[in-house]
Amino acid sequence: MRIGHRTANLGLPMMEAIDAAAEMGYEGVSLIARGDGVDPAALTRERAAAIRERCARNGLEISALTGRLGSLIGEDADERMPRSESVVDAAATLEIPFVTSHIGAIPEDLDRPDVRAMADRVGRLCERAAARGVTIAVETGPESAEVLRDFIEMVGSQWLRVNYDPANLLMNGFDHMGGVDVLAPYIVHAHAKDAVREDPDGRRQRPLGEGDVDIPAWVARLKAIGFDGWLCVERESGEDRLGDARRALALLRSLV
Repeated sequence: MRIGHRTANLGLPMMEAIDAAAEMGYEGVSLIARGDGVDPAALTRERAAAIRERCARNGLEISALTGRLGSLIGEDADERMPRSESVVDAAATLEIPFVTSHIGAIPEDLDRPDVRAMADRVGRLCERAAARGVTIAVETGPESAEVLRDFIEMVGSQWLRVNYDPANLLMNGFDHMGGVDVLAPYIVHAHAKDAVREDPDGRRQRPLGEGDVDIPAWVARLKAIGFDGWLCVERESGEDRLGDARRALALLRSLV
């Protein structure tokens, strides 16, 4: 497995975050599709080349583009499709293999008309991704691993896979360990993130190794299913982002 960090979580402008990740010893970074990272609406080939060159200069690979596709279920979901398509196009321009994103909470009843419409939208987005050599990796969390697996199989595209985030599953009351086995055929990217099940102040994320996700057991479970992709640290809160990033790297290095 290789270890990366999301640039958006380091508390620095994207280009400086790329430099910082390399200085700490990370092997790669994931970028985010928003104005302070990669703005899909404004991305030119020149800007994409500059981003790739900055990563290459630092010896880093780009593991994924966090797409922020938005919910693709509901009455106004069609209005979000152009944005989703632009994210796929941006990933292709940047030569990034994966778009990782939530796509909206998937209901358990896959026969509902709105779920079938959601599957159709996702399928069309996968067709666009396939034409550009990009895989859409749905981030775990809003639904159980079983529901996500069944939805992926319902869409039936090899360009729809999983970005496994154990903390999201844990915070939503799902089995974050057993879900690895359920989604094993589809996991192509993972977020190394920690959290607690309950917090009186609602601040549930924790530095890696300090929450209720058993990180060593989780990494071992990924190894057991043959996963050999990116573990990308995601730490969206905290007062010591760079310190948390260094400690997360040390922990993951001891496990992989």
